[in-house]
Amino acid sequence: MGKKNKIQWGHACERGICAQCRTKVLEGAEFLNEVTKEEKLRLKKAERQEHYRLGCQIQVHEEGAIRLWHVPY
Repeated sequence: MGKKNKIQWGHACERGICAQCRTKVLEGAEFLNEVTKEEKLRLKKAERQEHYRLGCQIQVHEEGAIRLWHVPY
């Protein structure tokens, strides 16, 4: 999401390992890809239920209003 679209978002690995790009989806989750296996491995189930994602794993699949909040550990 970030580097490809020239968005400054904290990250170190871009592979879903470091979680420095931890992101809370505030709006528009329905326009994003499903949670990836990398996110399932790195984020706790409770975090995923609270709409946390890894910014490096997020892909926009449909146009719509999306609001994200960068919330690193």
